[in-house]
Amino acid sequence: MTDMTLDRPAETIRRPDLSASRLRRRYAAEMRFKIYGIVALSIAALMLALLLFSIVSKGYTAFWRTEVTLSVYLDPAEVDPAALMRAHYGKLIKESVAALFPTVEGRSQTRALNDLISGGASIQLQKLVQGDPDLIGRTIDIDVPVSDDADMFAKGFISRDVAEDERRISDDQIGWYDELVSMGRLHSAFNTTFLGTGDSREPELAGVWGAVVG
Repeated sequence: MTDMTLDRPAETIRRPDLSASRLRRRYAAEMRFKIYGIVALSIAALMLALLLFSIVSKGYTAFWRTEVTLSVYLDPAEVDPAALMRAHYGKLIKESVAALFPTVEGRSQTRALNDLISGGASIQLQKLVQGDPDLIGRTIDIDVPVSDDADMFAKGFISRDVAEDERRISDDQIGWYDELVSMGRLHSAFNTTFLGTGDSREPELAGVWGAVVG
């Protein structure tokens, strides 16, 4: 056999261009990249700040809510110590409201009167009784939130000067609201529910806890 030697061209080793102009272009590109990153982060931070400002400026009133003081008789016939979960707390709330307005009669007016009180009032009363069953059989004063419409009216977002058919609260309800004010039973309080609860079908009971956790 004849040995055959293949002549291969020598491999060319490419060396990096380390010239001064090349390095200047590279440093300039890195600097532009850093600047782009800083600008992008700054814009993101600015947008976040604007978002937070918008939320606080438009929704700061949610940190406060309007409450009404009700005198509730915890009737043992309605609140069985052995079955606190099944007690008719909503009925007790309605009876306490009716006691403040004995002249209100009829189904529609009674419903409109009860609509001034938040649906969460019965839940608040239930938790209070479950925490201290010894309250059963006594008349207690409890501060419960008003409905979202009544709260918006109290905060000035609903004007009494607007025609009745153009607002979400009736003339009768405004009259009852004014009577509660004259009785000294309405007041503003810090809304702990707003910070400690999540979504709710009742606007006045909704909170931001779920969003904060997320």
